[in-house]
Amino acid sequence: MGKLDINTATLEEIERIHGIGHGRARQIVEYRQRHGGIRRLEELLELPLFRSASPEDRQALTDSFLVTAATLPVSVAGKLDLNRANRGDLEQIRGIGERRIETLLDYRRRHRGFRSLDELDALPGFEDMDPIEREAIKAHLTLE
Repeated sequence: MGKLDINTATLEEIERIHGIGHGRARQIVEYRQRHGGIRRLEELLELPLFRSASPEDRQALTDSFLVTAATLPVSVAGKLDLNRANRGDLEQIRGIGERRIETLLDYRRRHRGFRSLDELDALPGFEDMDPIEREAIKAHLTLE
């Protein structure tokens, strides 16, 4: 069996993983719903339900699941036009932060807008991000 996407796996799929069971599976799904998705598997390993787990159970989690940018939930309704979004709009995107918002707004002003979302890849604060997290932010954006 291949790895399951932790953000789209059903309760039943999660609980079938050795060492997880129904209780942990339910807690994973509840955590995922409360936090608008799981960006890194390490988030789960830091939760009390896995901190006290055996090394084998913790390994089963990382061996069984993955996180992909394409399935990270969007925390804003629809997508934001990066060339029109204001500070408040951008603050709705989980993981973007104040410093990155400043970078975006400054770049947009200096370059009279973005021509491609891939321009974010080279911006300070974005260039050294985990590629999945950067793609997750880009998944919230559009250029109209």
